Amino acid sequence: QQACAAQGCCKRLPNAEACARFLAAPPSRVAPNDPPQASSPPPLAAESEDPADVEKREQAHKREAEAKSEVDRILQLRRESYKEAAAWGFAVLGVPKDQRDTAAVQRGYRALMKRLHPDKVGQSDDVCQAVQHVKDAKDLCERSLSSLKAPAAPQNLRSECICSAVGRRQFRLTWSAPVATRASPVRRYVVAALDPAYGRALTVTILEPDYNQEQRRFVPVEELTSYILAEEDLQKMPMLWQQPRAMVQVAAANEAGQSAWAALQVPLVGVQAAAPGGGFAALA
Repeated sequence: QQACAAQGCCKRLPNAEACARFLAAPPSRVAPNDPPQASSPPPLAAESEDPADVEKREQAHKREAEAKSEVDRILQLRRESYKEAAAWGFAVLGVPKDQRDTAAVQRGYRALMKRLHPDKVGQSDDVCQAVQHVKDAKDLCERSLSSLKAPAAPQNLRSECICSAVGRRQFRLTWSAPVATRASPVRRYVVAALDPAYGRALTVTILEPDYNQEQRRFVPVEELTSYILAEEDLQKMPMLWQQPRAMVQVAAANEAGQSAWAALQVPLVGVQAAAPGGGFAALA
């Protein structure tokens, strides 16, 4: 019994055989002053991911976010908010007003169908509706473009000198609208000037119906029959003003295309500011 107590037995054993079994295999114990055993080391951290895999996953998430944004944009475009169904179609396909042709429609359609592929956005009801909108928009745009013709060229193009001071020269260009029909409406005018530095005509401005802040009203295309060619506004075309005459051109355009140019030689030197009504006749 004394031997068992020395080995940590906390109770009196009934007989010698029990004492022998205890002494042969005493229970494990931790001494009060023994230091705690070190815990087992944590499992090794998983190996770091391949940077290429991380980049692929990030790109996939980016594509999904872009596709979701496109779905939201398309569904927010209400057809009834547009005067013409084709205008809604061009908005859905993201075709700018000055690029409305068959090639632009095809590019917009293919880009959206690729972006809205089920592998990128799934098969939710919103996605299916957006895809159907894209298909409808393509059909509307193509039908609209096939039934339209480019307008005729502007008529009676003239110029009037407003200011003849070198460095601040200004010329008012005026023209008459071409005869518009239902099949060839005028949507905008393109004004260009022949730049000697490039040897070709460069677009100076595109006149489209828009809200005018100064007049505080919407200006329709019927009123867009004049433009002031100002030297201070065209400083990126210095060679244009270093010649005795400048060739300016004006064309009418719509979704189907652009008219032929109406051309005019504008004298740049030896000209005095003309009174209202003065000017130079257009070239034949």
